[in-house]
Amino acid sequence: MKFYAALLILVFIPLLSFSQEYIYPGESKTISAEADTLYVITINQMREAVIAKKENETLRELNKSYEDKICTLEAKTTELDSLVTIHEKDAIYYKKQWKAAEKNLSKAAREARRQHRLKIFAGIGGAAAGVIIGLLF
Repeated sequence: MKFYAALLILVFIPLLSFSQEYIYPGESKTISAEADTLYVITINQMREAVIAKKENETLRELNKSYEDKICTLEAKTTELDSLVTIHEKDAIYYKKQWKAAEKNLSKAAREARRQHRLKIFAGIGGAAAGVIIGLLF
């Protein structure tokens, strides 16, 4: 605990010693010997700094909105990718079903032609048998 207290004191004392003083136009100040740096900026420079800060805030907001849009688009992309894989599997399944149906259709068409021929032959045979039986009796 003493270590943390000492650490806090060592960190915050130097931070507290650095302070900024503003000197407005027409105002004068005496700077102590402890202050070793003096920054003098003009009003235009201050305005530019304020504009730059506002631009920075605006750009950060835009960046955040773009990051949100990127996350949304990535989520949509993964959803669409999963749909694509599902549809690809379905397409393969239906292609197999289609080929099996075509094979069954060709078998059924052959069987229908065979049965049609048998029907014709049975009809001709029946008619011939009827004529023969009719002539004999």
